[in-house]
Amino acid sequence: MLADTWLDGDMIFPGYSYWLSVMGLYAATLLLAIPPSFYNKSTFYAFFTVPILALSMVRAILHIRQNRAAFLHTP
Repeated sequence: MLADTWLDGDMIFPGYSYWLSVMGLYAATLLLAIPPSFYNKSTFYAFFTVPILALSMVRAILHIRQNRAAFLHTP
């Protein structure tokens, strides 16, 4: 059956092909939802800087714990 190959034979825990197709459909809906007038150089630059910003936030959160021991109280 087609559903067995798409779900890799397991209805409860679907396989990679299911999740890749869901991700592709989601990306397609996001591309269709954005008006064509918004597609410019700055939009693509902002789209590709989001992962960099997310990683820098994770790095900042991890460094909070290290700096917490040396906290100086201000008056």
